[in-house]
Amino acid sequence: MIQAESITARTSVNVQNQLLTLPEWLGEVASQNSIDKGIALVNSEKKRDILKHQVVDDWIITRVKGSRGGYYITKVKIWDRESNVIPRTECTCPFGFNNPHRLCYHKVAFVLLILSWNFIPENRPVVNYEDDFELD
Repeated sequence: MIQAESITARTSVNVQNQLLTLPEWLGEVASQNSIDKGIALVNSEKKRDILKHQVVDDWIITRVKGSRGGYYITKVKIWDRESNVIPRTECTCPFGFNNPHRLCYHKVAFVLLILSWNFIPENRPVVNYEDDFELD
């Protein structure tokens, strides 16, 4: 579960029972609304969708159910999480597609989930935590 510790200051959130310090760059590339909705998404039942992912060519790929009911493909390029470098991201939602240098809430949720992992994903076929999923 994820709970905001300091949403206004964007300092830290609780992700899967660990306190996660939000990267400084997050406020530069995501609006407060996207951050709030991303936190809510990771805290919702929809989170089980983004727990399933694939790693292909150094991209971590998932599908996220949007607020309009459809699924969007969300991708985050593997990056050095200890640095202050903004990762490359892509999302097929209308906002993500039309604003490639901004983070939609789907990207925010997936980035927060990745930051909570205690491992660095490697290129491998499919990681399924529940049932299989297709990226189409």
